[in-house]
Amino acid sequence: MYVSGLNLNRNLWVSANSKTQTENPCVSPPIKCPIDPSNILSFSVGSFHSAFVTNDGRAFCIGDDTEFLIGTGTAVIYYEPIEITFPEIQDRFVDVCCGEEFTLYLTSGDILVYVHKNCTRRIPAFHKLTGKPIFITAGTKRAGAIDDNGYAFIFSSEDPYEQPKRIRFVEPIFDLCIGDSDDLPFVVFLTKSRKIFGNQTYNNDSDEFGLIESMKAVEFRQLCAGHDHLLALTSKGLVYSSGLNSFGQLGVNYSPEKNKFNLIENLADYTIKSIATGKCHSLFVTESGSLFGCGIETGGRLPTKSSSNEKYFTPFLIPLNGFITHAWAGSFSSVILIGYEPPIHRGFMHFFLKNQPKPWRNIINWKEILSLQYEIDIIEQKIKQKEETKLNNSKIMIKELNLDDLNALIGIEEIGISQTSQTIKVINKNNDKISIRKLLPGMNNEILHQFVKDYKEIIEINHPCFARIYGYSDNCILREAINTSLYQQLFFGKMSPTVKSRIITEIVLGLKYMHSKGLAHLNLKPENILLDEYHHVKLIDYGFANPFAKVTTCVAPEIFNNEDFNEKADIYSLGKLLEIMFSMNSANESEKESENYKDLISKCISQNPADRPSINDVYNELKQNHFVILPKSDGTYSFESCEKIEKFEKLLSI
Repeated sequence: MYVSGLNLNRNLWVSANSKTQTENPCVSPPIKCPIDPSNILSFSVGSFHSAFVTNDGRAFCIGDDTEFLIGTGTAVIYYEPIEITFPEIQDRFVDVCCGEEFTLYLTSGDILVYVHKNCTRRIPAFHKLTGKPIFITAGTKRAGAIDDNGYAFIFSSEDPYEQPKRIRFVEPIFDLCIGDSDDLPFVVFLTKSRKIFGNQTYNNDSDEFGLIESMKAVEFRQLCAGHDHLLALTSKGLVYSSGLNSFGQLGVNYSPEKNKFNLIENLADYTIKSIATGKCHSLFVTESGSLFGCGIETGGRLPTKSSSNEKYFTPFLIPLNGFITHAWAGSFSSVILIGYEPPIHRGFMHFFLKNQPKPWRNIINWKEILSLQYEIDIIEQKIKQKEETKLNNSKIMIKELNLDDLNALIGIEEIGISQTSQTIKVINKNNDKISIRKLLPGMNNEILHQFVKDYKEIIEINHPCFARIYGYSDNCILREAINTSLYQQLFFGKMSPTVKSRIITEIVLGLKYMHSKGLAHLNLKPENILLDEYHHVKLIDYGFANPFAKVTTCVAPEIFNNEDFNEKADIYSLGKLLEIMFSMNSANESEKESENYKDLISKCISQNPADRPSINDVYNELKQNHFVILPKSDGTYSFESCEKIEKFEKLLSI
């Protein structure tokens, strides 16, 4: 490990070898640090102090503790490393992060020890999160954390003892950064779908979080923030920056709007593997082991051989000997890791790799380093290839059944009968495959041909929300056999509120895809919503409006009255379906739920189709409520369905 930068309190673990123009001690050019990287589990550098945690769970700090930044009982500056202990804590330490005004320690017992300049009588604040903490981070004035539920937590800078504010989003959060400037406050995070969300500066000065629209098509991997700016690393190794650019820390040679994201074009020819930023400088490590930097060089902040006041508005190559694997940026300093396996982002590790943090291993040669650095990319590429193969295999060509095909089908049992159809479970005597044959006596081949043509984009893919259709003939359709319907489960089965909420979500997702293709279901009712063995939705019998249905509860009035209709008929049916599902909760729960969704349902079942919302409006309403549709339900499972289905649809569009 090599260090450079402002070294007022020997906070860089070495003696200063230079001075700034204002006579402050600094390290420039970089010096090798006496810390043994192979003995480190976690390392962090702040403004005037720094800290690390050893493999055996001990924490050490160095630097200024006069304002209770480190956590000792004495207000002094520690020019030599001091081991940190708290009488209240017997656990091992597992992680640490340093801000300008605090240090946050994480213990093996999942306790977060918040040592802050605003603590009273040098007494640290002890916090427990909703779940197990898996990631901690530092702004200048505030700390942040993420637990294994994917909830983010922001600690107070005014009152360290105050319970941290929980951010519970519609999908898990795996990375988080905090800006603490009065001119540019923000919290920005990455979700499991690799999207970037922000508040305040990045959401019209609101404390609520919103998708950063200009970046909605980009997938991100890592964030880091300085006092008034941030860097965002994409999955492809590109870097975007945003915020104030007074010293060149954004890596662009202009002053952009403070809430806009800018591609750092000078780095576009390189694959960046990790990023770091301080108050006035930024560092970028490439997959080939090189280091680039930008910002102000004063006092050795950039690890060059000079400590001038030069400002670099575009990143330049910093020549250092050895294969660079990682970089940290303090407020006024840089720490460079050379020749050791880089630490993996703990939030990314938990949600994408499911590994535990491990000691930093000495890397023997550059080939091994490249192998390690490519490991995650290779895994992700294999997953993508597997998904694309699965997608290609899922595409089917619907078959027009001939006489031999029909003669091979042997009836097992009658499933249902109505005025217009008969449904029979059949087995193919040639291959023992079980399927469902739906006889439609009033249907001719011309009508079925038109149906197949119109609904080709549904029929010829294995969309998760639709039952497969295998073939058709003059007056029948052969489809996938699924034994249970929503009707049976609602009236004769038992389902938890979470499962019911997920079913509603998947119905909406199925209709959303259908409507996006200019198609409509037109026959939505509990009997036509099948459930597989895991209670996932499979829609059937779409495309045939039935004005003669005996049960008219879910039939849109325009269909029942033989008037012109469109996809808004599905919205009416969906509203009636929601009414049915809500009414089957207890009286108290139904009352609570009606408060949340009464207005939505009322709009859905409007007699005038033009007054009904679109399916996208319905979806956005559910998403805004985090897919918590029924009381005591967990929206996480609904979100997972959204993630899976939308990923499938995204692959279809490629």
